[in-house]
Amino acid sequence: YLDTEQRPLHERVGELQRGKQEKLHEAKVREELSNPDLTFKPAINERSARLAHRTAQGPVTQRLVDNCEASLKRKLNKMAEIEMEREEEQSFRPTPNPNSDRILVASDKFAGKSFFDRQEEALQKKQAPQG
Repeated sequence: YLDTEQRPLHERVGELQRGKQEKLHEAKVREELSNPDLTFKPAINERSARLAHRTAQGPVTQRLVDNCEASLKRKLNKMAEIEMEREEEQSFRPTPNPNSDRILVASDKFAGKSFFDRQEEALQKKQAPQG
């Protein structure tokens, strides 16, 4: 039986479902508000409030820069400490062969040149066209 003002059920189903959900939600809210056992009142403890107050001072960008600098200093100090410990633990200390030193001093090819200079020359010689 259809009223002349009523649309068919398949056209109204979305509206009916929404209306039902709204009524259920309103009933749930009323029930929760009337329940005396639901007394949650959020509060921030004193320590959190102090922490928030301390960190909220100054612009965010400046705090981030300061924190980054402090973190970098801690990291570098820790790396230096680890390196010092490693050096203390490792006893291997290589020394050049005395013959190598004599060759460097006596040779015109190597005289007065650092290791890096000699490596650069070797690289240039290797890259030069063979002819």
